Amino acid sequence: MPTAPASNEIVTAALLVIGGKILSGRTKDQNIGYIAEYLTALGIDLKEVRVVGDAHPRERLRGLFVEAGLGVEVHRDDPPLSRGRP
Repeated sequence: MPTAPASNEIVTAALLVIGGKILSGRTKDQNIGYIAEYLTALGIDLKEVRVVGDAHPRERLRGLFVEAGLGVEVHRDDPPLSRGRP
């Protein structure tokens, strides 16, 4: 595994996963964890992972589901979620 370069700069990154099968649940992603560990070893702080389908729908989406980590975490400064709004 590579080692982190000598630098005081914090490098951050995002990962985009593309695949309709991952979104449908037919295929379980097995790369995100590996990539996160690999980037950490390089000194890169993975801040965000997004999963999108192969094709972009033209219709407006009717919902948004948010999954946050492995445990309950309350952020008192975060604005409340809006309900019933597009």
